[in-house]
Amino acid sequence: MGGGWPGSGARDGDLKVAGASLTEPEFSGRCMRPTLTGASGVVSNDTILVFVQIGNVVSARYRSGHIVDGYLIGLLEAATLQFRYVQADIHGNDAGVPSGIIEHLSDGRLRLIEHFQWLTRSGSGTNIFEECCHEKAVEL
Repeated sequence: MGGGWPGSGARDGDLKVAGASLTEPEFSGRCMRPTLTGASGVVSNDTILVFVQIGNVVSARYRSGHIVDGYLIGLLEAATLQFRYVQADIHGNDAGVPSGIIEHLSDGRLRLIEHFQWLTRSGSGTNIFEECCHEKAVEL
């Protein structure tokens, strides 16, 4: 049996999620960190997001500073990522609803421009993340 979902009988190349193929991941294995944080944002330059993609479903795990653990998940449609995040920090739990625009940088890296709205507190803003390579990524 191939590497598809357990018990599905499908092979990786056979799986489709909303029309996207598992054989061409865009985000899997990529790491990003913020280069700009909005005034009501809580991520810092130490925050590393480690991404996984299955079809057009993109997820990432992150932590740093006040963030004990965080997770985002959403759908990639062309150059737009619509997602949700939840995180536990030293003050409690937070959640938000962001959308992001994906840009390809001239050196081949990705940039995510995230416009977010908190669900668990007041505030909204924009964060900018750029792809990086970092040894902390393997710790997540």
